[in-house]
Amino acid sequence: MTHSLRGLLLSFCLGILCAVPAFTQTSEATPETTSTGPLAYVYVQTSKGVNLYDASAAGKLTLVPGSPFKTEGRMGGSNGKYFISVGTDYIHSYAVASNGAIGKQASEIDTQNYSGSECGNNTGSGAVLDHTGQNFYLMLINGQCMAQQTFDITKGSGALKFSGAAVVSDFPADALEDGDCCTLLTITGNDAFGYVVSEPGDFWNSSVLGFARESNGTLASRSFNEIDPTPQPGQGLAYYPPIAVAADPTGHLAALLYGAVNGKSVLQLASYTVDGEGNITSTNTWKNMPTVSSGNALLPIDTGSVLSMSPSGKFLAVEIQPDCQSCDTPWGFQVFHFNGAAPATPYSPVLLPNVIISQMAWDNSNHLYALGAEIGDLHTLKLYVYTVTPTAISEAPGSPYKIAGLSTDLVVVSK
Repeated sequence: MTHSLRGLLLSFCLGILCAVPAFTQTSEATPETTSTGPLAYVYVQTSKGVNLYDASAAGKLTLVPGSPFKTEGRMGGSNGKYFISVGTDYIHSYAVASNGAIGKQASEIDTQNYSGSECGNNTGSGAVLDHTGQNFYLMLINGQCMAQQTFDITKGSGALKFSGAAVVSDFPADALEDGDCCTLLTITGNDAFGYVVSEPGDFWNSSVLGFARESNGTLASRSFNEIDPTPQPGQGLAYYPPIAVAADPTGHLAALLYGAVNGKSVLQLASYTVDGEGNITSTNTWKNMPTVSSGNALLPIDTGSVLSMSPSGKFLAVEIQPDCQSCDTPWGFQVFHFNGAAPATPYSPVLLPNVIISQMAWDNSNHLYALGAEIGDLHTLKLYVYTVTPTAISEAPGSPYKIAGLSTDLVVVSK
C-alpha cells in the first residue's frame, strides 16, 4: 500500500522539518506592500516558518510581508484573532494582526500537566478548532489510549486554559503499528458532536468513535447508533464502518465506505444524518451512492484531509489514493456535489492526476486549496487554488505556487 504524501515525505523531512506525523506554469507569490482587500488568509507550514498569503476574490495569492513567521512546533489553527501552534509538550497562542500576520506569543500551556497526557505527548497529534474559534481540541495517542483534550482560547487575551479531556482507554493496542491510528476529529456544523475514525487503513477493524460537547465546550465520549447504507444483496458482506467522514453545516456527514458492487471492491460516498442524540443514519443504497473514480483507492493512513467539505456544504473534495502496486490509477482529487441526506453526485473528473495531495481546505468564497507534490518530484511542494461554483471548476490565476521549504500543513481562515 502507498501512503499519503505526508507519509511519503516523512523520511525526507527527518532532520529538515519533521513538523508532522500541472495545469499552468508554477508561480512564485511575491510580497506586496499595498492591501488588495483579501477575502481569506492562507497559512502554509514550511521548514523555515509559516508563510502567509492573502487570497483575492479571484483566488490569486500574495505573500504577506514578514513571511515566514516563526512559531513553535507546527500549525494547529487560527480563529482570526489568535494563531495556535503545537509543540512537543506545549501548545502556543500568538496574536494575529489585522492583515493576518502572526505576532508575539500571547500564551502557552503544557498539555502534559493535564488529564489525557497518559495517552502521550503532542508528537503525531491532530488538532482542530470548533466553529466558534473558542475551543481547541488536541488529540493525543500512544497506541493504548486516545484522548481529546479541550483548551479554551480566552477572548481578548488569547490565554489558553484547559477545560477537560475525553479519554478512550480501550483503544486498540496496535493502532500505531502501521501508522493508521485515527482521522482528525470531525465536528458537526452546530458544534454539538464530534467523530473520529480509528484505524482508517484497516477496513475490517476500523470504527467510528463519538463525542458530545458539554456546555463549557469540553468533549466527552458518547455512544451512538449507526445505520449504514443498504448493500447490494449477494455480495457476501455489508458495508464496513466509515473510514473517513466530513460534516456539512446542516447536520449531515459525508463518509467513505468500503464495500462490494457487482463482485468488485469499491469505495463509495455515503451521506448520513446526525440526530439530536448524535446517532448517524444513512438512507442511501449501493445503487445511488457514487463511487470514487479510482475504484481500488486506498485511504492515507494518517490524519490528513481525505474528505474536505466546503463551508456551504454543497461541495465535497476527495483525495484520490491509488493502490501503487499497479500504479495504473491517478492520484489527485475529485469534487462531488454534496446534497445533505440525499446521495452525493459526481461533479468533476480526477483533477491533478499526477499530484499527490497532502492537504485540502476551503475558504468562504468558493476557493479550494490543495497542497501537494508531483509524482517524481516530492521535494517540490506546490499550492494549487481552484474556484468551484455549481456550474464550473477552474484553476485560479497564478496557480500553482511553489512553496519554498518542505511543507505538509495548510490552514485557511476566511475574513
